[in-house]
Amino acid sequence: MRISEDLVINSIRKNFPLYIGDDSAVFGGGAGEKMLISTDSLVEGVHFRLRYHSPGSLARKALHQSMSDIAAMGGCPRFLLLSACIPLDFHAEYMDKFITSLCFECEKAGVYIIGGNTTKSYGGLNINSTVIGARGDSVTVRRSGASVGDVLCFVGNAGFAHVGFLALEQNKTSEIFDKFKNTFLWPKALVDEGQFLAGVATAMMDVSDGIFIDAGKMCNESGVGAIIDVRSLLCDLAFQEACDFLCINSEFACVEGGEDYGLLFSVPKALIKQASKNFDKAFGYCFREIGTIKKELGVKIVNNGQDITKFIHPFNHF
Repeated sequence: MRISEDLVINSIRKNFPLYIGDDSAVFGGGAGEKMLISTDSLVEGVHFRLRYHSPGSLARKALHQSMSDIAAMGGCPRFLLLSACIPLDFHAEYMDKFITSLCFECEKAGVYIIGGNTTKSYGGLNINSTVIGARGDSVTVRRSGASVGDVLCFVGNAGFAHVGFLALEQNKTSEIFDKFKNTFLWPKALVDEGQFLAGVATAMMDVSDGIFIDAGKMCNESGVGAIIDVRSLLCDLAFQEACDFLCINSEFACVEGGEDYGLLFSVPKALIKQASKNFDKAFGYCFREIGTIKKELGVKIVNNGQDITKFIHPFNHF
């Protein structure tokens, strides 16, 4: 049997079903408050390379990838636990700048570092970040609330980080790739947007593994399926140009690519018009209506009405 993320998670979930299945685990806080906790790893050679990740960009990613999980449940990040496995011959100056940058990022985000751990590594640098947050009322948005007929929506730039990653890997220097590289290197958790959407979304999660994979996760938890119109995600001419430059299909890149840290959510059809208007008023831009929640299980990707799902090659952790 081939190892997979689902195999690992389901093995744990059989024994501890209460807290598993969302972007963050939810547990009791004070009166009228729920605490949220999520953890992520950054492994050198898997999630980042030192040749293009500066100490500052690595610090940003270490914090914001876990903050994004809190944002996906409408929460506010508060605390960070940081653990690092460091090679014995690692550059002390890089690590010092990483810590300085992480403290700076935490101050900007209103997050306090409260502990962690360090040890040596016989491989590369490994970073683990655990963020603890809170939701100011008793209601948290989970992946399991989507209903048939809901509108599937997305906030963020689908596929941008993937294009940036490929450009960095291939040492592309054209200015056309700059904003995509920045999206990959300097992610931003959509905390304010998540808190706003918590008041209207029936289900929500962040997009770290790509829209196709993550829509499947949300649908599985909700016991529904979805149809996604890929054309609704292709609204940026520079993205199309960058994909052409890399010789990749933009339609697939926007649903396969991960590490966008956007928000995928469902909204009742009767509320979508007002929700869109209110969101635009609050943030100065609109979220995208990308599909529909349906009864039949599974996620279908369509382009101009044609089913292209079988051509998708989704991200795999292993």
